[in-house]
Amino acid sequence: MKNLTYIFLLFIFACNEGQDEITVYNGRIESETVRISAKTVGDIDSVLVDEGESVKKGQLLAVINTDKTKLRKKIQQAQLNEISANHASIQAQLKQLEAQLALGNLNLGKIENMLSKGAATQSQKDDIQTQVDVLMAKQTALKTQFNVIASKKEQLNATIDLTNLSIQDARIYAPINGVILSRFHTEGEGTAPGVPLFEMADLQKMTASIYVPLEELPDIQLSQSADIFISGKENSIKGSVSWIASESEFTPKTILTKETRNTLVYAVEISIENPDGLLKIGMPVDVSFAD
Repeated sequence: MKNLTYIFLLFIFACNEGQDEITVYNGRIESETVRISAKTVGDIDSVLVDEGESVKKGQLLAVINTDKTKLRKKIQQAQLNEISANHASIQAQLKQLEAQLALGNLNLGKIENMLSKGAATQSQKDDIQTQVDVLMAKQTALKTQFNVIASKKEQLNATIDLTNLSIQDARIYAPINGVILSRFHTEGEGTAPGVPLFEMADLQKMTASIYVPLEELPDIQLSQSADIFISGKENSIKGSVSWIASESEFTPKTILTKETRNTLVYAVEISIENPDGLLKIGMPVDVSFAD
């Protein structure tokens, strides 16, 4: 998110009536914006909203073509099917070897017993031992192959998950309720992850931004009530202080008078509810604070 408009202090003036003094700060209305970017690569199939259009959170804004991505998924799925078949085949071979090893070890035990009684020869015992050793070597090799294929299968599954996510990301939805401020691309144009597609803002929640001199800053507190005046409206709009800068800065360069250009000031933001849409981005306002 970013601030759409640059904020500046136009001038601070006071109205004197007897002993009362009301300080009025000039500033501008702004709104926090959301930039919606593409998350996948492809040509834009459709853009479903125009600039200035109000949208709801979760509303479909645009669709990116996924033909190439879906084709890539078919290839990945075919590879996965082949690997899964090999995996199953090796698993079956391992089960067969386990049965052969069990039988071989049983025979080896019998021949060792017979050898101790003189009913068998060492050569017979060595032959069976060799058979068992060969089976164990095969089992070790198959287990290694089984684990390698299992790892490849896991990696390919993860790749397919990413491809599925890419297909899902081809549908662009509004992240908030608001208004489309800018549309950066149209149908047929190519896009890629990180490329901005839209910029939008919730115009029912606005901010008046002003600058306050150091000597007047102690009179302003967080959550303090504020009155916002706009041209053409007699009554003020209520707001409250939502942020006070912790560091000072020089008066913005748009202030060119000798009296103010070297003044250190603090940025202050006032949050304002804007359900009727009276406040517009960039609109100049006057702000005063309740005692």
